[in-house]
Amino acid sequence: MISKSSDKIWFLLLITLIILPIQGNAATNYKLFTGESKETCPGTTNLIIDRIENIGNQPLSLTISPSGSASGFVTVIPNGMILDPGKSKSIYSYITPRTTTKTGIYSLLVNLASQGDADSIEHRIIVKNCNDFEIVALKDSIEICPSDSNQVRFQLENLGQFDDTYSLSIEGEAKDWIT
Repeated sequence: MISKSSDKIWFLLLITLIILPIQGNAATNYKLFTGESKETCPGTTNLIIDRIENIGNQPLSLTISPSGSASGFVTVIPNGMILDPGKSKSIYSYITPRTTTKTGIYSLLVNLASQGDADSIEHRIIVKNCNDFEIVALKDSIEICPSDSNQVRFQLENLGQFDDTYSLSIEGEAKDWIT
């Protein structure tokens, strides 16, 4: 004779064996395809496109959010989706560092959460100095006598990625002698 408590145990075991395969692990139900990491300039916008594919047999509900040191200047679209079996969708990360963002290497994590499981895609974002220049005197020094005039030539080269306007001024002890 089987007791009621052993019936309950068998029933719970049977339910567990039925439910576990249905639930599955969300991470085994999708594949991630990572876009390229980017170099960018302050004040410009770049785009990283990641892709996710549902390889399971059930619709997949995802929540998507950015984190990491670059998250303050990144917008991720969409912030959620339902992905049908066999389908794939793109995740767009718009990177727009403010003009005041310091140059350096930042991390971007595109976080995905689905049915209690979490995953992330990591990108390196390099914010570089895109407004650079070099000014060089064409001669190291000039000899000049009082009451004479002479020219000093400089070469100014824009090393940045943008057209720029430069304002030149003279400083120092001899600034009143120069026109």
